[in-house]
Amino acid sequence: MGCSLEVYRARIGNWAGRAGCGELRASFPRRDGYLGLTATVSVLLVSLISVLLVIGGLELNPGPTCFVCRRALKSGAECSVCGKWYHNSCERIRDVDIIGDEWSCNRCTRKNVKVLSERVRAFEDENIQLRQENLRLARAVEESRAKLAKTPKPAMSTARKKTEAATAARVETATVTAAREKTETVTAAREETATVTAAREETATVTAAREETATVTAAREETATVTAAREETATVTAAREETAEVTAARESAPFVTRDATTATDPADRQYLVLGDSIVRHIGKHENLTVKCFPGIRTRQLSNVIDNLEKSQPNVIVLHVGTNDIKGRHDLDTKMGEMYDLATTVKKKFPKSHILLSGIIARADVSSNKIRALNDRLLWVARVQKMLFVDPNKWLTYRDLGRDGLHLNRTGAHKLGSLFQQCCEVLRRTPLN
Repeated sequence: MGCSLEVYRARIGNWAGRAGCGELRASFPRRDGYLGLTATVSVLLVSLISVLLVIGGLELNPGPTCFVCRRALKSGAECSVCGKWYHNSCERIRDVDIIGDEWSCNRCTRKNVKVLSERVRAFEDENIQLRQENLRLARAVEESRAKLAKTPKPAMSTARKKTEAATAARVETATVTAAREKTETVTAAREETATVTAAREETATVTAAREETATVTAAREETATVTAAREETATVTAAREETAEVTAARESAPFVTRDATTATDPADRQYLVLGDSIVRHIGKHENLTVKCFPGIRTRQLSNVIDNLEKSQPNVIVLHVGTNDIKGRHDLDTKMGEMYDLATTVKKKFPKSHILLSGIIARADVSSNKIRALNDRLLWVARVQKMLFVDPNKWLTYRDLGRDGLHLNRTGAHKLGSLFQQCCEVLRRTPLN
């Protein structure tokens, strides 16, 4: 029963089809002289207006509108009783509700049920009256028979007897026929009553199903809300725990005298950041030197570190692995490469603290995979006795650029501030 807007327009037509120029031209009488010229000019003006309406896009029939939401229809159903149109979603129409090409809306269905109920009541009342009439007639017949039995019968001729017998047979036949017709009427009324009852039960079933569907939908929405709240709570809890760890590290760090590794003068602080293109724009912080190698992988960074000068910065920050996350090897192989890199850095810079940064979440890699790799990097940091920081607890997807991979200005500033704070904590912590 679903009817698209194109089918409706094909049935109804458009403005130009309903008011063509030929019909307008035929409506003017043909006259000679000045009046004929006026009619011709009127026809031309009407034709010009029709062309302008067609160019302006106003010639199309806007089509039917939904009786519930009063919006235009692209697809929907038309009630076969009242002729009104409805969206499938507004009237909650299903395919099983449409029998053949016939479908009626809820309003018409309720009206039909009410009319049928009234007809059933009328049939029942009429049946009662007919029964009472039959009883009255049966009593009258019995009384007539009793009177006839008491009355002496005069002698009748054979022809008269046959006539009376025929008449009695005809009357009895007519009575039986009328009783049969009344019985058939009552049977039809009962069948119609059964149909109405079945319709009522089906309507109640559909209503219960709709209510149950609404309940399930509300439960799903509430579950989604609770899940989002739990995830947000877990994120906040993790951020608080890591903040507490950093604060505890700051408070427990001993105050030592000024030397090469615990300098208090800002000029003696040297923080070196080695990484891929993610750390390109984070260097606008005090004593933070950034060496960016776009596209570099973990193994390649080991070779680069071997060629660096033997300066001894206070803290070395490693941020690498962004270009390895989509490689062919599994996560355990990448963990082994990071372990080898940490060993190389510790041999090259034995007097420097090392800060290992986790992989930042990105749009083209699932968060579960990034979380699994960061868990392996945390294990490497614990075994190598380094500090590990997960930037995802400070950064969000809003801090990513348009490519969904690199950081924007806000994200780069947040990451640089995070590295600066962690370096300050490590600088005051003695080497193991």
